[in-house]
Amino acid sequence: MPRLFLDCIKVGMSYHRQICRTPSASRIMNVLKIVFFIILGFLPALGGLFTDTGTWYASLHKPLFNPPGWVFGPVWSMLYLTIGLSLYFLYNGMGHFGWKMWSLVATHHFLNFIWTPAFFYLKSPLLALLVIIALLVAIARLMLVQSRYSRSALYLFIPYSIWVCFATVLNASIWYLN
Repeated sequence: MPRLFLDCIKVGMSYHRQICRTPSASRIMNVLKIVFFIILGFLPALGGLFTDTGTWYASLHKPLFNPPGWVFGPVWSMLYLTIGLSLYFLYNGMGHFGWKMWSLVATHHFLNFIWTPAFFYLKSPLLALLVIIALLVAIARLMLVQSRYSRSALYLFIPYSIWVCFATVLNASIWYLN
């Protein structure tokens, strides 16, 4: 009886491999991976639940180059999309993510997520500045990995890294002015 069971498993695995090799199945898996990584890219946006730009933020002294509030939503939406697509291309370039890579992605996402509560919920531009500096380090490490495994991932990450550099200068300016 156990031999028959093992033979059934082998036949099932063989059938599964054949199904997964068909173009339609691989396209479906590819689409599912893209969707997964796009959702993963948007996860740090949940930090926005802690955004209250009410009277406290309005009362802060801001530098002349501070963008109007309506800019942040569309910019971050596009950046989260490019983060997700970048992670998808990086995953494909590497073939898989080991625990070190997942740890780096998780660290990056955590820092991206906690910046908003640090700045707006805790009303601490200094703490937010420390977080965003650590985020820049995580971004640099991700870009280093991307440069080795996927140029597409690296190119998709460039606008995000530029925006975070700008956000760091903006954050530092707000901290300094207040």
